Order: sequence, then structure tokens, then C-alpha cells
Amino acid sequence: MSERPEPAVGWFHPVVQGDLVLVRAPAVGDEPALVEMSTDPQVRRYVGGPLDLSTAQSRAARKVAEPRWGHFVIVDRASDTVAGSGSLARKRGPWEISYQLRRAWWGRGLAGESVSLIRDWFFTRMGEDLLIATTQRVNVASRRLLQRAGATHAGSLSSTAWSKNATSSAVPYRRPREVCRGLLLAERSGAHQQKETCDQYE
Repeated sequence: MSERPEPAVGWFHPVVQGDLVLVRAPAVGDEPALVEMSTDPQVRRYVGGPLDLSTAQSRAARKVAEPRWGHFVIVDRASDTVAGSGSLARKRGPWEISYQLRRAWWGRGLAGESVSLIRDWFFTRMGEDLLIATTQRVNVASRRLLQRAGATHAGSLSSTAWSKNATSSAVPYRRPREVCRGLLLAERSGAHQQKETCDQYE
């Protein structure tokens, strides 16, 4: 399996862009958008709830001052504004993608394009065959978005045993040289389990 390259600064280079978004590493000036998302009850509804302002500001400052490998922001190309953020990380074994979007940009297709761009970048650069995403069962919009990105439902998080064999149930992506790649969707359920995993998104 691929290990994280170092250093973290500038890890996402060159930046990746689509018709709607540009995806890049966090940078100074992104703090207000990061704080807004972290303190918005609707944005944080399915990931542990909003943070208090002080904690949100501290985490935002740390993200831009000490960027970690895998963290990214989503920039709306039309307005050149940070519209969302996310990460690639190993939270429970395999690599996992997570994302969030500011409410003003919901329903515009930015999140879907961002997930697809990150997915393609990941499989091209990392030499991996499996990428997972998790969401709560009641988060219908997120489930549909991930399924449109090609994710195969893999069951509940508590019942899923992540292993190399999990790739056999994944929807294949055809890449150059006909390499098969898979994105799996696992559901989170239960407040306690949600809280255990949500802190890892920060």
C-alpha cells in the first residue's frame, strides 16, 4: 500500500480543477470559510454537530499554518471562493475520502465534481485499488452523491470488515492500462459510533 509522501506542504500539486471547482491544499486566507463550515449546524449535522467558535478558529488556523497531507479545500471557480473542504486519510484501515460544503454552495454540483476529481487523482497518483467513504444512513443526499461518483454500497460500518478482499465487491473504474479501481460506501449509524469517528475528520 502507498504511504503518505512528505512533506505535507504543497502535497496536492499541481492543483486539480474541473468545470466548476478547483481543488487545492489549504492556504492562508481560507480560515473564514473553514470556520463557517465548522460552526454551521446544518453543515455539521451528520458529522458530530457544530464546533464552538474558539475551537473552530484554532483548527482553521492550524490547517493553514501547518497543512497536513490529505487535507484540501474546494474552490468555486466562478467566484474564486472557498466553497468547501475535505480530506483523504486512513481512519479505519483503507484510504477514506470525506468532504463538506458551505450551505450557500449546496445543490450546485460542486461537491459531486470535487469527489470525482479527488477520486481520479487518488487512483492515478497513489497506486491503490480501494477508496472508501462513509455517511449516515439518513444522509440521503450524501449517499446519492457518492453513488453517482461510482461508489458501491458496502453495508454498515460496524458490519464491514475492511480487507483486500473488499475490492471484489466494488464497482470497477476503468483507468489507463485497464486497471480496476473501486470506491466503496459504508454507512455510519448510532450517535456513539458517529462521535467516535467524527473527530477524525478534523
